[in-house]
Amino acid sequence: MANYFLDAEFNKLSRELISIAIVREDGKYAYFVMREAIEALRNAQIVTKLSSDLRNNIPATPEDEHRLWLMQNVLRNLGVTDEIEGWQMNKAEAWVELERFFYGDSDIIIHSDWPSDPEYFCALITDTTGRMVPGLEDVAFKVHGNVNPWPCPIDGAIQHNAYWDAVALAYALTGNDIAQG
Repeated sequence: MANYFLDAEFNKLSRELISIAIVREDGKYAYFVMREAIEALRNAQIVTKLSSDLRNNIPATPEDEHRLWLMQNVLRNLGVTDEIEGWQMNKAEAWVELERFFYGDSDIIIHSDWPSDPEYFCALITDTTGRMVPGLEDVAFKVHGNVNPWPCPIDGAIQHNAYWDAVALAYALTGNDIAQG
């Protein structure tokens, strides 16, 4: 049996995957930053308006507020350390890397702390014809919705980075520091 810990960062408005990490219990990991989503965020326009106290510019709509939050909390945390290697790629490239990553593992259990994480993972491992990444035909998911991995005591851990969120989840569930670096 192989336990994995999963986290995904995504745009809840467009339902677009931004980054995803899956970390095996021995610390082996795959961390992908989706090229198209990053470009869309970097090029996003945020409309502002003057606050009611006339002192600050604030996002004009809830959508603008969410885009600003993504820029401040997710985009800036994508590559927070030199020790954690993230790969910018598209879905087809991620498919190939995931096949390599899971090669030889069986009886796979993937743990997450939010139901959307397995949803984005499943979308990543299937293509438009209904095929899935070879080797992942028999995977179990366990969502631990009542586990809060933050604050995380692991040195260097940064919230809203998919790799570190997956490592923090592993720590919260097992008490083991599986971080690489």
